[in-house]
Amino acid sequence: MTGARQVEAFFAAHPQLTERARALIPIIQPSGIVPWEQLRLPNEVDGSQGNFRPRATLAR
Repeated sequence: MTGARQVEAFFAAHPQLTERARALIPIIQPSGIVPWEQLRLPNEVDGSQGNFRPRATLAR
């Protein structure tokens, strides 16, 4: 066994230790991190008016 399988075997062999370790991990709510699909930009910077785009000579 190597790598991830060793880790999985260790966790399976030590369930009490695994639970104690899990209790030490703080549960933190993400702040300010948004998936690309949910990202909404203000109209001033969304690029739809041609702003914030490279010159035509650079965009090939």
